[in-house]
Amino acid sequence: MASKGSISTAKKLLKLAQSEEKSDRTYAHLLSKAIDRRIALGLTQVMVGEKSGLDGKTISRIERVDTQVTAKTFFRYLNSLDLECKLREKDS
Repeated sequence: MASKGSISTAKKLLKLAQSEEKSDRTYAHLLSKAIDRRIALGLTQVMVGEKSGLDGKTISRIERVDTQVTAKTFFRYLNSLDLECKLREKDS
């Protein structure tokens, strides 16, 4: 059974994913993929925090969508999961 926290996170991600704002939808997609990756790697939030140089509470807040993070912090989070973002021009 899913924990109350994971249900709340899922609801927040779904709300972002359904937003009219493209940036919200993109963030929801990236964060969802990153959380899936962390779980697939068998890493805890504390382990990701140690690997990224961020504390576990920060990782928890990022994954619960409870904070606005800077791009630098989000990239540190992604890097700790061996993920990267690549930029490309939008399709017309």
